[in-house]
Amino acid sequence: MPVSEAERMELVGKLTDAIGKEAAETLMACVLPDGRDQLATKADLQILRADFESLRADLEILRAETKAGFVEMRSFMETKLARQARLHYGSLAAFILSGWGVIVTQTFVM
Repeated sequence: MPVSEAERMELVGKLTDAIGKEAAETLMACVLPDGRDQLATKADLQILRADFESLRADLEILRAETKAGFVEMRSFMETKLARQARLHYGSLAAFILSGWGVIVTQTFVM
């Protein structure tokens, strides 16, 4: 049952008369203003634990999806880089062969 502010003030007054102002303030600082019904119970902690377990499961799914995405991206990049390398080396070979062709032609024509 919650305690009203008037009841709290009455208690502070009686405590001040009995044990002094500083001790009464210290004691009242230790007492919950809303009472014991505001404390967490074992059931509250079980609900919180279930929420954390659900969050952990969601994070594991997200981690697996992210890892799969990175694997897919790496494969894609390797494919594109291999294609680019073939194109580059093919162009370079064509350039070298055409250069050698010009040199050989100039050598045998003269």
